[in-house]
Amino acid sequence: INGGALEWAQSYGVTDAISRKPVTPETRFQAASISKLVTAVAVMSLVQDGKIGLDDDVNHRLQSWKIPMNEFVRAQPVTLRRLLSHSAGVNVPNFLGYAADALLPNARQILNGWPPAKNPAVTVEVTPGRIWQYSDGGYLIAQQLLEDLDGQPFAELARRRVFDKIGMTRSTFAQPLPADLAESAASGHRVDGLPVEKGWYVYPEAAAEGLWTTPTDLAQLMIALQQANAGKTSQLLSADLTKSLFTPQIGNSAFVGPIKGAGDAAWFSAGGSTAGFRCLMVVFLNTGQGAVVMTNSENGHFLAMEIMRGIAQVYHWPDFRAVEKTAVSLSAERYAAYAGQYEFFEPAGMRLQVTAGDGRIQVTLSNQAFELFPENEMTFFEPLSGMTITFMPHDDGQIKGLLFTPPLSPQPWVARKL
Repeated sequence: INGGALEWAQSYGVTDAISRKPVTPETRFQAASISKLVTAVAVMSLVQDGKIGLDDDVNHRLQSWKIPMNEFVRAQPVTLRRLLSHSAGVNVPNFLGYAADALLPNARQILNGWPPAKNPAVTVEVTPGRIWQYSDGGYLIAQQLLEDLDGQPFAELARRRVFDKIGMTRSTFAQPLPADLAESAASGHRVDGLPVEKGWYVYPEAAAEGLWTTPTDLAQLMIALQQANAGKTSQLLSADLTKSLFTPQIGNSAFVGPIKGAGDAAWFSAGGSTAGFRCLMVVFLNTGQGAVVMTNSENGHFLAMEIMRGIAQVYHWPDFRAVEKTAVSLSAERYAAYAGQYEFFEPAGMRLQVTAGDGRIQVTLSNQAFELFPENEMTFFEPLSGMTITFMPHDDGQIKGLLFTPPLSPQPWVARKL
């Protein structure tokens, strides 16, 4: 995106490692957590129509399911503002997806944690409004609320309220992907280069993870939002409601993710990870610049980061340059506390190995080893890719897990220490 318009789109590689069919700009990819940005736009469309307020208690408007009452919900209401900004205290950070031929749960089964759903029941475990806590579960609540208010399936609602309005003709929230659309979809690939079984996983939690789209369609959405934010068009939303998408809530997290920079240098990034897919977008709100990269590989974050840096250099983006950081000194005992194996909740079964010694820490992920440096006692960074790791301690100080943030992604991957 340059000068507030789509300057070019280009494809590379193949849709799957078996057929070797070339990718084209029309090939659909799973957008993973970038789905949340589209969901936020759909929510604001209902707010604009007066169907609900951002600060209404959603339990008063939910019809087919209610958030279980507990001490946290009694203390503070769950609202759309809190759900969209990951500050509603909702659990279930990530949904794992289902094999293409698996029995799929419906929304009520997922919300209640009933088989064949894989997740625990979606509930509030922290007082709403108190902290930032990433939650796919919160976006499923928003999905159910939108369906209750609109009376139509979420995929149809998003088509009518978002895609059709700005010509996103290659986008759908339909889960599973209909056969006629699957013909133009890329297959996901594991870290070893082999295709995902049956091509991809299915995500009935569509609002959080289920968007199929192209980089061009996402660029069209970003252009429309850039223009609305500048008051040039109200094709989707009014200028005021569009600005609210980019207004930080708790922990600098706006409805589109963390906002970085200021003035003309203000930008946000959104990333996503599903089984076999990695994607990344970077958008400057006030300069009409940005880019979208979608890959059908679990190694794709590193490629996307390299591509983005190249674009930033060629197009003279006002930010997105290398950032200098100073590594602090830690004791050998402190380093030893981090060592061990960590398992991610999503991608399912994926593990990360942390080794420590000689005053350094090394992380091995997908058969790739990286040396990380301590920014402080709990947060480490890798200077080339920009990835970070924040260790999570128990009350007794022992490490219980970590948050792994891929390059430029606002979505941390949560892992427990084995």
